[in-house]
Amino acid sequence: MTAGYAWRPYRDGDARAINDLYTKITGTTRSESEFEWQWLSAPGGNGGIWLIETAGTDAPKLVGHHGVMPVRFSNGESDLLFGKTENTMVLPDHRNRLLYPRFERRFANAYEPRFDALFSTFGDASAIRLRKAMGYDFSSTWVQLQIPTSRRADYGLLLAVLLRRLGLAAGRRRDASAVDHAVRRRTNPLPLRSLDDDAAPRDAFFDRFWAEHRRNFRLTPRRDKDDLNWRFWTNPYVSYVTLVSDALSNEQGYAIVRVNGESAVVEDIVPGPATAGSFARLLDSVLSWLSANSVNWANVSTTSDSCTNDDIASGLRQRQSLARRLRNRTPAARYMPRKLTASGKDKNLDCHDWYVTPIVFEGR
Repeated sequence: MTAGYAWRPYRDGDARAINDLYTKITGTTRSESEFEWQWLSAPGGNGGIWLIETAGTDAPKLVGHHGVMPVRFSNGESDLLFGKTENTMVLPDHRNRLLYPRFERRFANAYEPRFDALFSTFGDASAIRLRKAMGYDFSSTWVQLQIPTSRRADYGLLLAVLLRRLGLAAGRRRDASAVDHAVRRRTNPLPLRSLDDDAAPRDAFFDRFWAEHRRNFRLTPRRDKDDLNWRFWTNPYVSYVTLVSDALSNEQGYAIVRVNGESAVVEDIVPGPATAGSFARLLDSVLSWLSANSVNWANVSTTSDSCTNDDIASGLRQRQSLARRLRNRTPAARYMPRKLTASGKDKNLDCHDWYVTPIVFEGR
């Protein structure tokens, strides 16, 4: 405890005060149902929520919050529970009056025994300094790729970049509907079924897919139907298209994409079996589907891990747009800090061998 402040875990009825604090700090409103989805509905159980309040008054005021979202992971056939640190925030007027690092260390002592590992998807400079002091590993970074869905789109972006370098106006990008879908890097795409967020949770494919293929993946988020339903299909912020490849008995997989006009974000993509060839065919089929639906660009995020599926990361980078490859500037590193708990160390887990695509970036 810092003089004048006290801390405690979440209690029923705190959601409104937490959302008010969230709005004051971020400027973004969040409904109680959105709070419930993020913190109380995960398959891994309720999130760990810790509050800092003013002390010594009859009506304590909420001034700080630290949370850990439970995300189910797996390591082959083994089930794991990882904690994602989220919503670390203190009202500006109180940041210089309380020693926040002392609070988070106390919070961590309380919640670490529940988890096999802890991670963050990003953080500002102060959060990075704190996590380093708490023993987090910072060797893994996010790798963000922009992949054209057709050669025509790739050449169009390259031309625009070159024109900008010459100081000339690039002009309006070619309309997506005019993309020549026949000019492709790939042939014979796998047939894909598209499902909306209502149909996907009811589809029998997801009753069995992860159980049949999880043994081929080491450290990765679990993808049982309950996990996908929480991460994606019931996400109150975003609507998705789920693409399923199951026409072939020996080669299956799925991708979950968020389409926004000419571009799309591939939020998750998992081949079965987990081989380089299966991944390449699934990714190429997704790109073909996007191109046929007037989408020019697919943005994909993974990490710099040397994971089980090195060929997956390699396949992604090979499809990076020509313009991105030719750019001279290197973007600032965006870390994915991680820490094994005592439980994770006992299970001989690794901090550098994960296969992850975007994991609940607070759902937004």
